Amino acid sequence: MINNTITKLISSKIEKEIHKDFEEFIKEKNVCKNWFRTIHPKTILGQLSILIPRTRWKKSEGTTYVPDLKASSIQEIVDYLLNFVIVLFSTWNTFQDIRFIFQNLLWFGIWNDLLSRTYNSIFDMFVEWKNQPLNEFYIALYLDAMYIKLKIDNSIKSVPVYFIIWIDTDWNKHILDFVIWIEPENSKAWLNILNQLKARWLKEVIFTIFDWLAWLSKAVKIVFPNSKLQRCVVHKIRNTKQLLKSTDEKEFLSDLKKIYNAPSKEEAIRLIDKFRIKWKKYRVILEDWLYSMDEWWEYFNYSVSIRKLIYTTNIIESFNSLIRRHMWKKRIFFTEKSATISIYLAIMYNQDKLKPIHWIRELKLELAIQFPEYRKYLI
Repeated sequence: MINNTITKLISSKIEKEIHKDFEEFIKEKNVCKNWFRTIHPKTILGQLSILIPRTRWKKSEGTTYVPDLKASSIQEIVDYLLNFVIVLFSTWNTFQDIRFIFQNLLWFGIWNDLLSRTYNSIFDMFVEWKNQPLNEFYIALYLDAMYIKLKIDNSIKSVPVYFIIWIDTDWNKHILDFVIWIEPENSKAWLNILNQLKARWLKEVIFTIFDWLAWLSKAVKIVFPNSKLQRCVVHKIRNTKQLLKSTDEKEFLSDLKKIYNAPSKEEAIRLIDKFRIKWKKYRVILEDWLYSMDEWWEYFNYSVSIRKLIYTTNIIESFNSLIRRHMWKKRIFFTEKSATISIYLAIMYNQDKLKPIHWIRELKLELAIQFPEYRKYLI
C-alpha cells in the first residue's frame, strides 16, 4: 500500500513536469496532440507508470516529442523522497519507525544511502539556519536551557541545550538559536553563545530575561551593556516554595504575591517592611530576595503591558516543553549530530506555536517613549 501510494505520487509529479514541457514543445513546433502513450521507467523505487503525451505523426524531423527522463525522473524522485523522509523525521518518528515504513519500499543498501543523504540534507539546512545574519536590534531575548541524554565516551550523560527566543520589531516570537554544550550549564557557555549572536550582527537588545544562574547577568552585560536585565520572578517563587514549611506555604506566598504584584516600586518596598516583621523566622529567604532585588524588580519601572512581557521566562519554558513532547521517543541520543537534527526539526515543526504579542500597540508607544534611542526601530 505504501509502495503504491508513493509511486503514484511521484509518477503524478513527473507527469506534471512533462506536460508543462510538452505544452511549450507543441507551441514551438506548431504540431497537434495525439493522445498518450505509457512508459515504465525503472528507478530506485522500482518501475513507475507514466503517461507521456505524443504528437500527430509528420514526416518532418524534430516533431516527435521525447521527454528528458534522465533530468526529470531520478533527481525529482530522490528529492521528493528526501522531503518525504524529512516530514517523517519531524513528526515524532524515530529511525526505527521510518525503517519500518520503508521496509517494503527500498532495498536495504539503497535505503542506507538515502538515509545518509537525508541526514546531510537536514544538517545543511540547520547550518544555513544557524548562520543566517540577524537584525541589529531585537526587543527581547529569553534565555533558558533544557537537558537531554547524550552518549559521550561510552557513558550516558545529561547535557544542556541552550535556547534563545527573541521578539522582533514586528512583535513575533522566534527561536533565535540553540547550542548543545557538553559541560553543565554555566555562564561561560552563555557568554560564548551571546558573543556568537553579536558576531551575526546583533547589536542592541532592550530586555534580556533569564533564570537565576550565577554570573549570567554579568555575561549578558559584557556582550550587551545597554540591555535591561530581568530575572524570572516565577523561577524565584518556585525556589522559595521549596524552602517553606507546608503549614506556612499558602499564607507566605500570598503575602509575597502582594509584593511582586505591587503597582509601584515604592509600594513594594513598603510591603517588604511589613513582610519582614511578620516572617522573621524566614529571615534567610527574605535576605536572598532583598540581595537580588536589583535583578528581579526591573519590571517595576514599566507598565502592566511591559511587565507581562518580561517578568518571566515562561515563554521559552513552554516552548521547551513542546520540544520535549516532540522528542519523547528519543530518550537517548548517540551522537551530537543526531541530537542537533532532532532538535532542529522539532523547532521547525513547532515554530508556528509561538504566538505573536497581542497587545502590540500599547507596547510600541510605551517603549518608544521609554527608550527614545530605539525609536527608529520601534515606529
